[in-house]
Parts: sequence; structure tokens; C-alpha cells
Amino acid sequence: MKLARQGRLGQAEILAGWRQAWRQSRSLRWGLSLLALVLSFCLAAALLTPYAPDQLLPGSRLLPPSGEHPFGTDTLGRDLLSRVAFGGGLALQMAALGIGLSLAAGLALGSLAGYYGGWVDQLLSRLMDGWLALPAALVAVVIVARLGASLDHLILALGLMGVPTFYRMVRSNTLSVRCSAYVEAAVTLGARDSRVMWRHVFPNILSPLVVLATTHAGIALLTGSSLSFIGLGAQPPLPEWGSLMAAGRNYLDTGWWLSFFPGLAVTLTVIGLNLLGDGLRDALDPGLCREEALPQGACSEPQAGDWRASTRTEAERSLPLVRGEGTG
Repeated sequence: MKLARQGRLGQAEILAGWRQAWRQSRSLRWGLSLLALVLSFCLAAALLTPYAPDQLLPGSRLLPPSGEHPFGTDTLGRDLLSRVAFGGGLALQMAALGIGLSLAAGLALGSLAGYYGGWVDQLLSRLMDGWLALPAALVAVVIVARLGASLDHLILALGLMGVPTFYRMVRSNTLSVRCSAYVEAAVTLGARDSRVMWRHVFPNILSPLVVLATTHAGIALLTGSSLSFIGLGAQPPLPEWGSLMAAGRNYLDTGWWLSFFPGLAVTLTVIGLNLLGDGLRDALDPGLCREEALPQGACSEPQAGDWRASTRTEAERSLPLVRGEGTG
């Protein structure tokens, strides 16, 4: 009963802390609001529009925005509203799968290098240094051009492009957590490496990873749209936002809406993801938050009874924690 009561109190403190972060962080509010706006538009338009994304409408070629077609029609007479809304699902798939691939590879390699050190760390770190020396966008272009232009190959290229960034973040924080007293105590008591990493290392590097993944999702979406714009991403008739903008670049004088609405969707989504990343950083990594993002005093270390302290494990409460805030 006592443990259950303590668990309920901890959950209440966390919920109260999230409400406090929502009130204090304008970046978190604006980021979630923009993403909710884009997602609501894509879902509502996909459900309410009477036209399929690839449906050809005879006599409706290059119609300007109107009540029947709020976003106008394209060069083949297809409703642009339904195509932009359907493209939102492709954008979400591209960003989520690309970030998921980067996160999985970076977490596996970075945790191995940071926890075991030695020649494993030296080998992986030198490999990632050489990887970072290459222009990321150029690497993505080479991968897609070699494998063939498609959405799947674009997702693979985006995932490989982000591996070094996640690797450096995971390695840096794992090195710091590995040297903390509670990890050394667990190792001394005979805990297996897998248990130490799962119970003590991963929970304490999760917060910066969430922030990095959210921010990097905007970069992945922008890069993927750019590659689709030059023909190295999703191929017609898939209405990916970058390919929609490319289709309208020759009609900027007579059909401005062809590129404007897909470009607006990309812009709002990327801004929303970046603002959400800033807001999550303020909430999850209070030591990194900026004075202009939160009121004075909001960046202080968690005190006794603070909601952020309740998210720590029992080992962290009883032993000092050496947090790794660096990314390099």
C-alpha cells in the first residue's frame, strides 16, 4: 500500500510538472499547437474531401483556389487539397522511420562505445569521425542515386545520415553515467552489463535523446522534401510535399498555389518540430534551458519534492548522479 501510494504521488508530481512546463514554455505550446494544426488538417481533409488524391477531374486543370477546391487543382486536374493532406502521412512516415533508424543504430553503437570503452570506443569513434567529415546531404544523394529513387531508399538515406549525431549524443551521456556512483555500485554487486545498461544507463540518457530526435525530425523532413524536389525521393503519383512543390515550379506565374500550399505545410511542420524540441529540452533537461525560454529561476536544479526529481530512479536518489550534458 505504501509503495502504491508513493507511485501515485510520483505520477501526480510528474503530471503537475508537465502542466507547469506547458504554462512556462512558449516553445512547447507553439510547437504542439502547430503540429496539432497540421495533423488535424491532414486527418480532416483526408476524411472530408470528396476527391481521391489521384482522381482526375475532366475540365478542372489548373483551377485556382475556390469553394469547391480550396487549394485549387494541379496540371492534371487533381484536387490539391486531398493531395497535400495525403502527403502529410508520407511526410510523417518519412521523418518517423528515418529518425527511428538513426536512433536505433546510434543507441546501439553509442552505448557500446560509451559503456565498454577501450578499442571498441576508439574504432567506432574514428569511424563516426570519418562519417561526419562527409557532407550529410551529399551522402544521402549518393545513397539514393545508387539504390534508385524511391521513398524507401530515401528513408534509408535519412536514417544513415543521422547515425553519427545520435551516436555522439549516446556515447557522451553513457560515458558520464557509466562513471556515476550508482552504476559502479551496481557493477560491484555483480549486476550483469545488460541489466546495468537497461536499468541505470538508458533511463538517464533518454531525456536528451527525446529532445535530439524531435529536433532532428525537422531536419529529416526538410532534407527528405529537398531530395524529393530534385527527383530523388517519392516518385509520382505519390503526393510527397517536395515532389508537389517540384511539379509547380514551372507554373509560379499562372499556378502559384501548386507550390505554395505544399511549401506552407513543410514550413509549418518543421517550425513546429523545432519549437517542440526546444520545449521538450526545457522540460526534460532543465540544466540546458535558456533564460529567454523560461522565467528566471526556472532553470535551477531539481529540489526535493520537485517533479523532475521524482522521475529519477531509487539509485539516483540515494547516490550522486554525474549527468552528461554534452553532445560531442
